[in-house]
Amino acid sequence: MMKVNLESMEIAMARACVAPKELAAMAGVTHDAIVKIIGDRTKKPRPQTLGKIARALGVDVTELIEKEA
Repeated sequence: MMKVNLESMEIAMARACVAPKELAAMAGVTHDAIVKIIGDRTKKPRPQTLGKIARALGVDVTELIEKEA
């Protein structure tokens, strides 16, 4: 599974001027899913979920993936 780069996701949300609840509605995912990702309780969402989030934020999904060191 892919790990989410939380800093990149928060930057993308700030650029899009959206709160977690708005992002959930835009992406077609649950608010709970967004909160879990941002709250770092699950840094490994399903690829489909991350793809929906990236599309809603207008970024390429690779921008939201944590790069392996």
